[in-house]
Amino acid sequence: MRVLQRERWRYLLVRVVGDRKVSEEEFKIALEDVLRCFFGLTGLLQANLKILRYSLEHGEVVLKSRAGSLNIVRSAVALLTQVSGETVSAFVVRCSGTLKALRKAECGRCKLHSAWRR
Repeated sequence: MRVLQRERWRYLLVRVVGDRKVSEEEFKIALEDVLRCFFGLTGLLQANLKILRYSLEHGEVVLKSRAGSLNIVRSAVALLTQVSGETVSAFVVRCSGTLKALRKAECGRCKLHSAWRR
């Protein structure tokens, strides 16, 4: 009998810049649409994307995805140009294997945002 391996995850800090503030639901729908459009349903399911934290005032999102599909998620974030008809730019600021390391790296760079205090 084969022993199943534990799932490995990667956490990405994404910054969203645009003319207006984008809600969490709008961002999630737009990112899933980009994943589905460029990588198909297989890419969308492989990524198993989840939004862990969302800071509307700072435009920062913490995403959780499978380690094997990290390049797919990075590409989808870079390809994201519109959310609900509004032009936006999204980019990955940092990627880490643990939330603790991601938080530590971000807090060392600037002040602790309210989005991290959950």
